[in-house]
Amino acid sequence: MQPELVLPPASIRVVDKIRHAGTSVYAVGGTVRDLLLGRPLRDLDLLVNASRSEIARLFSDAVLIGERPPIVLIPERESRPRVEITSTQDTGELTENLQHRDFTLNALAYDFDAGVIVDQVGGLADLKSRTLRAVNPELGFVADPLRILRGVRLIHELELTMDANTRLAMCRESWRIRGSAGERQRDELFRILRFENCTGMLKTLQEVGAIAALLPELLRTVGISQNRHHIEDVFQHTLRVCNGLRGEPILRLAALLHDVAKPDTKLRNTGKDFSFLRHDLYAAKWIGKASQRLRLSKVESDRVHRLVRHHLLYPERLETDRAIRRMLHRVGPDLVDDLFELRRADYASRTVDRNVPESWRAAEARVRAVQSAAGVNGLRLAVTGQNLINRLGLEAGPIIGRYLQRATRHVLEDPSQNETEKLLIWLQQLQRDEEI
Repeated sequence: MQPELVLPPASIRVVDKIRHAGTSVYAVGGTVRDLLLGRPLRDLDLLVNASRSEIARLFSDAVLIGERPPIVLIPERESRPRVEITSTQDTGELTENLQHRDFTLNALAYDFDAGVIVDQVGGLADLKSRTLRAVNPELGFVADPLRILRGVRLIHELELTMDANTRLAMCRESWRIRGSAGERQRDELFRILRFENCTGMLKTLQEVGAIAALLPELLRTVGISQNRHHIEDVFQHTLRVCNGLRGEPILRLAALLHDVAKPDTKLRNTGKDFSFLRHDLYAAKWIGKASQRLRLSKVESDRVHRLVRHHLLYPERLETDRAIRRMLHRVGPDLVDDLFELRRADYASRTVDRNVPESWRAAEARVRAVQSAAGVNGLRLAVTGQNLINRLGLEAGPIIGRYLQRATRHVLEDPSQNETEKLLIWLQQLQRDEEI
């Protein structure tokens, strides 16, 4: 006896609207899998025997998306999930469609006309035994190597066991990932990084060889021993830091890359310990390579660079209001919360009990107090370049920037000086006394 497939009412209305237009409809892929597992329905994936244009005319908010394969997208609305509709004209009839899917538990369909589940490749049995099995382990990962990333995500997300032949095929074909579009690599990686516990996924990716193609910068940290401040090698430490953060992909990507230059900077001290001087700076080269390969936006790449560049915040350097104001200005107000979360996870990963040192907690409290007292997270200088041109008679050019830099340092030393007239008087005196 087949298990029953029950759709939420809002999804049923979408299906009925298509069926009433005289078109056969099948639920396919993850929709069938998740409903059989009793999981919340995130997307409704449908296959129809009609053209995309015919289906799009049925829904006022439908959008035609020219992906592979092209789909009709109906955005999420109230209780209705996001709906993706594929035409058999683009992917072949149902039998052909299911034969070309990635894993057996994604190769299930529900025929709404007949009221039965269509299972041609043993997906129901694998779903019952919680097994991840490739539909075609010989060719499936050759056709689309990013199925490897999707499969690794599924075994951890759904608590599955990987079929031995599927694992072997992943190991054999994982090198092909580097030939996939960078945007698709990024999207699959970000899906993994959004999960609360992404460490298991990353370790499995390493085991099947996918990290070497997806994020080779991280792989170079494997086996790099550290100093007395750490309990694990750089790779294991990095995974612990990443897992200690909220599931925000850019923040977690910065965590994966924050110690990537330690292999380049490892030096033995006069004793038996090691140091990694300036590894926060040398990481820029590797971050640039990863950003380009994953097609990060300029904003995303800049954020990763800045988080890694400033991740070495030490409590003893944040003991005075003056030092804190300098740090806030240097780091930028938009980065402080993420940077503190990264630093907190970095400290916590160094001990088995994951305790954050009291000195760091005290430093955070001092910074928050200074922020609160100032009423702002960053510095907005009370003078502009135009003020300097009008009052000091300066000409537009690099000289303006140098005066503004001096004014900024002056205000960081004494915030009470951040008033237009006070600063102009001070800068006039500076102009008379020295040449900037």
